[in-house]
Amino acid sequence: MGSIKDRNLRVFLCHASDDKPIVRELYKKLLKEGIDVWFDEESLMPGQDWELEIPEAVNNADSIIVCLSNKSINKAGYIQKEIRFALDAAEKRSERDIFIIPVKLESCDVPQRFNRWQWVDLFYQKMDFDTKGYHKLLTSLIFKANTTGAIKPKYDRHIITEEFDMDKLNPFLKKEFELRRPTPLLIVISGPSGVGKDSVVQRMIERGFPFHFVVTATTREKREKEVHGKDYWFVSKDEFSRLIQENQLIEYAIVYGDYKGIPKSEVRGALASGQDVIMRVDVQGAETVRKLAPEALLIFITCEDENELERRLRQRKTETADSLSLRIATARKELQRIEAFDYVIVNQDFHLDDTVNKVRAIISAEHLRVKQRKVTL
Repeated sequence: MGSIKDRNLRVFLCHASDDKPIVRELYKKLLKEGIDVWFDEESLMPGQDWELEIPEAVNNADSIIVCLSNKSINKAGYIQKEIRFALDAAEKRSERDIFIIPVKLESCDVPQRFNRWQWVDLFYQKMDFDTKGYHKLLTSLIFKANTTGAIKPKYDRHIITEEFDMDKLNPFLKKEFELRRPTPLLIVISGPSGVGKDSVVQRMIERGFPFHFVVTATTREKREKEVHGKDYWFVSKDEFSRLIQENQLIEYAIVYGDYKGIPKSEVRGALASGQDVIMRVDVQGAETVRKLAPEALLIFITCEDENELERRLRQRKTETADSLSLRIATARKELQRIEAFDYVIVNQDFHLDDTVNKVRAIISAEHLRVKQRKVTL
């Protein structure tokens, strides 16, 4: 598989079906610039399921061009299904990876959903696009190619490349760009038994959040339907002992007679690739992570009060009376460790998505900090 520098910039053309004739002309122009353009009319083969192909094309794109017109926006200001579907898929990616360019094909209002991105007027008149708008669009795409390392579009390369060549920017400006590039986070989801930590992480996975979810290593036997490397890393006790001796585990514990722990390599690899890492551990494990990685982001999940916590633990009916009493006593102690965490979220019954949205909001806010967290392990 070749490197990014071996390929052209990938652009996904997002549009409403009524605008297809004009968008087809934009597709032809971008192809001439040496850009790899995904355009449904040309890229979808007969019989392919567009609801499957569009998310894949969006995920592979470097930039998303969203074509807007009065035809694509109804009277209530919403977006037609074709555009809305692709945009939903695009927003599942990490915020720093999305490069959405709203393009107005005619004079129209920009939907509220696009207010965070600067748009460009690309009116189609006299059998061609507005020259100034097209110049702005290609300038953005060439800038994107510079930041990704992809082959630059051919358009006015001798002019625009000089303007946006990152190697020729003055040192201060280049440093400013680097300062504003978010660094990957190590996010620890923790809290007492019964508050719903597993449910929160599982819902994040179900919603397709663009994070790396840490897989725990264990010495217990693999159960039917479990997948090595997905559900757990299944290792022998000798292998686990070696990981302990070589200090290759972030934290570990004995759970019902079997060892469980988180390999450092699991986290290091994801952070090195620029991904945010999500880790679910108990309160003691979270404090261990804090000692190893002081810049880790610790989120404490809890419920309304101790009575609610006890009710949830009893309702699970998975413990003996003695085991339940121990869990309740431990949970009460863990509730007192909240000061060791950065954020606290009350996970109310039947409001799981609200909790997940708050976790996502915290992560988004952390990426906007002037002084970024820098995690080392």
